[in-house]
Amino acid sequence: MRINPVYISLAGIVAAACVSTAANGLLATFLPVRMRLEGFSTPAIGAVVACYSVGFLGACLVMPRIIRVAGHVRCVTGCAVAAALAVLLFPMVISVAAWMPLRVFSGFCVSGMFICIESWIIDRTPNEIRGQVFGAYVVQNKLAYGASQFAIMAIDPSGIGLFLIAAGLFLLCFLPVRRSRATPPTMPDRKIHGLRQVWALSPVAVCAAYAGGFINAISTGMSPVYAAAIGFEPALVAWFVIMIQGGNMLSQYPIGRLSDRLDRRIIIAALCSGATVSVICFLLTPHSARTLIMALGFVYGAVGTTLYPLAIGHVASRVERQHLVGVNGAMLMVFGIGGISGPLLATFMMENVGPDGMFLTVGILTATLASFSLWRLRLRPPPVAR
Repeated sequence: MRINPVYISLAGIVAAACVSTAANGLLATFLPVRMRLEGFSTPAIGAVVACYSVGFLGACLVMPRIIRVAGHVRCVTGCAVAAALAVLLFPMVISVAAWMPLRVFSGFCVSGMFICIESWIIDRTPNEIRGQVFGAYVVQNKLAYGASQFAIMAIDPSGIGLFLIAAGLFLLCFLPVRRSRATPPTMPDRKIHGLRQVWALSPVAVCAAYAGGFINAISTGMSPVYAAAIGFEPALVAWFVIMIQGGNMLSQYPIGRLSDRLDRRIIIAALCSGATVSVICFLLTPHSARTLIMALGFVYGAVGTTLYPLAIGHVASRVERQHLVGVNGAMLMVFGIGGISGPLLATFMMENVGPDGMFLTVGILTATLASFSLWRLRLRPPPVAR
């Protein structure tokens, strides 16, 4: 079978994204576990988790302009080295006051890398296969994310080994970019699309990007806290995260292929409906039914954490190529806003309702987005950019 040359040309930057995702995924699961071991309160853990999205959001505001000056390759390299240095500072001072700004900075660096990489992929992919290419990209990222969780099982989380591994992975991720066959995108012009212009292109895409950030931040940052709160041991906590990410990984490519054939708003509505059903099942399942909870985590990951690729694919098909960096930055900004509000609201609900409050917040959001997507289908879509 002949491999599409688009996949071959993008192999280097996709490999860089996978290594970066492995480092970021290891840190996202490990930090809440380490904070729990250090005796941090649940609100303090939620605040540190949310700080990642604050940095993520900050990069979305300024990175398109930095890319214009420095270019994609230099931005990925600089962000990778800076992220590694930030990780090495975590074990030096273990306190909420120190970890919050470090998490902001690491979030900024990771966001900067993904703004560069994803706008690169979008720019070099024809609209006719963009859904499946982006789906394959996300699948490989999820494989890397899931593989990183095994390090938590093998290495004592109370030591510095996991910090060293995460830092090393960040340092490695810029090497494939240097050898990539894909030509970097044309520098964005001065008319960078902002949130208002993107909302005019597709309100559903903006809402789906927000929901994607909201749900993914909860799923990666707070699901370890949920699992620990219902009595899971550290190894089972990691397995629970793996099940969520595994469901996400296996559903990405089929959903991407389907999105190239159908209106993406229909798929967004269907996935949100499925996520709402899975959340209801979580709320009805006793915490002692560990096998069932693991299975539900897989289903929830398959339908609840797959919204962002659909959102970016939907809005990218309605904008000219020279605006893709700005559009991608605006969408990641919305994703970051969702990532900030998700852990904070989930923490509040878990403190007042119990561990299941985390899934209750997700259920309310997905049910609302499903209804909004179906309502928007009644309206005539804007013309697709060629």
